[in-house]
Amino acid sequence: MFFLMRTLWPVRKVISVCCASTKTGNWKACTFILGTECCERLAYYGIASNLVSYLTNTLQEGNVSAARNVTNWKCTCYLTPLIGAIIADAYLGKYLTISIFSTICFIGMCTLTLSATIPALKPVECEGSLCPSATTAQYAVFFLGLYLVALGTGCIKPCVSSFGADQFDDTDPRERVKKGSFFNWFYFCINDGALISSEELKILVRMFPIWATGIVFAAILARMSTMFVEQRMTMAYDSVIVHIARKFTGTDRGFSQLQRMGIGLILSVLCMMAAAIVEIKRFKLARELGLVDQSVAVPLCILWKIP
Repeated sequence: MFFLMRTLWPVRKVISVCCASTKTGNWKACTFILGTECCERLAYYGIASNLVSYLTNTLQEGNVSAARNVTNWKCTCYLTPLIGAIIADAYLGKYLTISIFSTICFIGMCTLTLSATIPALKPVECEGSLCPSATTAQYAVFFLGLYLVALGTGCIKPCVSSFGADQFDDTDPRERVKKGSFFNWFYFCINDGALISSEELKILVRMFPIWATGIVFAAILARMSTMFVEQRMTMAYDSVIVHIARKFTGTDRGFSQLQRMGIGLILSVLCMMAAAIVEIKRFKLARELGLVDQSVAVPLCILWKIP
């Protein structure tokens, strides 16, 4: 009997592994996780990057109060993952935790949207120098939505990456590769959501026509370190300098690699010495004329910088 059990145990283990592998390695759940994380990061950074401006310009808070509220909210966002981890591990599991708190985050976003769009839920606009502050009810609705977002985004944070990793079997080499691919896509979605949410991305998009006109200039500038260098090598360096150096060194290339390094270092030292002499002269002249710490030009020709 003992021998039979030992004989069947490997077969049972193979069957259990095969059955388990049919339930893992599936990207279906991972696509929802990646979409959820991208939207969550987009929502978080969309709020975080504009929150202090909204508090000062719309809710008419002072700079100190607005900065304190933003800091408190961000701290809450990074403390609530402890709550989410405890709830997921001890009570609900990762799937229900993600589902419930994603819904809470969505409700918070809707509440914030209503608070920012419905006139009754935000202060009236300034009339000249008179800027009324938000009422208690307006503050209550706004901060309710804000901290629902903090609760939702924080509680799903410890669950989404590990829940995605659970979709793959570490004992299967092919699924291990898929697991690594999942984490690549996971962090791509995080950064993509942060990028899309940024007055900076929109500014960059509006600046694209200006960049486009600079392509021609950039193409010309790039030639200075490529084509122009090659031209100088053939027009002066190879024809004159190397030809003369070859007579003294007996090397076909004119200079050995070590000699080139030494000459380059010596030229660098001479260059810095020339710059130091010009600066000493400039400062001495400024001191003699009483121009130190004055925003006026020192009467020293800029051609002294040629060396």
